[in-house]
Amino acid sequence: MAWVVVVTAACGFRSGVTSDGSIAPPRDGPDPQRDGDVGSDARDAANSASCFGAPPFDFCLAAPPTGALTLSGTFSTGAGTNTTCESSGIGEKVTIGSVTACAIRAQGITVGPSSIFRVQGSIPLVIAAEDITIAGTVVVASDTEGHVGPDANDATCTTAGTQGSSNGGCGGGGAGGSFGTAGGNGGTGNSNAGTIGTATLAVSQPVTVLRGGCAGGGGGDGSGTGGAGAPGGGAVYIIARGTLTISGVIDASGSGGGLSAAAKAGGGGGGSGGMIVLAAAMLDAAGARVVANGGGGGGGADMNSGGNTGSDPSEATVTTGAGGGGGGGGAGGKGGTGAAAGSTGGQGTNAAGGGGGGGGGGGEGVVRVLGGQALTGAAVSPSST
Repeated sequence: MAWVVVVTAACGFRSGVTSDGSIAPPRDGPDPQRDGDVGSDARDAANSASCFGAPPFDFCLAAPPTGALTLSGTFSTGAGTNTTCESSGIGEKVTIGSVTACAIRAQGITVGPSSIFRVQGSIPLVIAAEDITIAGTVVVASDTEGHVGPDANDATCTTAGTQGSSNGGCGGGGAGGSFGTAGGNGGTGNSNAGTIGTATLAVSQPVTVLRGGCAGGGGGDGSGTGGAGAPGGGAVYIIARGTLTISGVIDASGSGGGLSAAAKAGGGGGGSGGMIVLAAAMLDAAGARVVANGGGGGGGADMNSGGNTGSDPSEATVTTGAGGGGGGGGAGGKGGTGAAAGSTGGQGTNAAGGGGGGGGGGGEGVVRVLGGQALTGAAVSPSST
């Protein structure tokens, strides 16, 4: 499952955000509860122009953002230990609570109607500006084409799906990754319940740390090669101090589970959705599609035929779960459906006779909306909180 968080803009002094996420009224003069130092007040105003958000999603840039950016193509957030973010020329590392993220910043940021802005990397993505317009597609999802979203399979994941194991030459399916909701268990290999990968419980809500989703477990090898567990979706925080307009797509979904290879191997579990955080003083999301769903589980193999890869979640029909991959031949188990629209990941189908079990579907990510804003008129999965 993926997370979407909408928080109000500006951790400011003259105008900012209160602890409950609402917008604080502006202050015209020196604060009577402060020391009355006008110079101090001016410094506070300068600091306010560099700082965004409310706890626990507040951060400060090195300087107030300037200029305009139009985003398209590919981008890497890099890692906390390298300078990929900074060397891009449009990003800088910021600290959000205990998390290091890569912030793309400007006075105004646009993703045009026909543009796709795809992001990978090892740390979360932040997009911060006075005003932001997303008419195209922002993708921090992982998928079966090999893309892995920023901070997917976060180091703090305790909800990754467990591996399937083998019995009598048949592999059980790996479990789907869990995050906002639980992933699905894998299906049995050789009709042995001890072979299935078991999904973990979802995390406690609300999630207060910006982070990506969790991976599915790999399928048991049986007499072949088990399907790989799929990566979870990435993490993105989009914050506008003024207006955030979304008529396009924001996708932080997990990937479909890996296919199994004959003979009799289990399918890989689907990855969970990631996390989307949105913040703005004014939010217009009419016509938007915001999705952080789980990937479908991979299919199990029979004696002669491998299973199929699980499907990636759709950006077009965000409330429909991603389908599981078909089982190989007549004995391989089908993968479970990925979670969407408040569901948990589906369980992989048990193998018929001497085959490998299907992988479990990935759980949903998380969507949060704070500060009195709402994704009105948008198609959203999972539901925002």
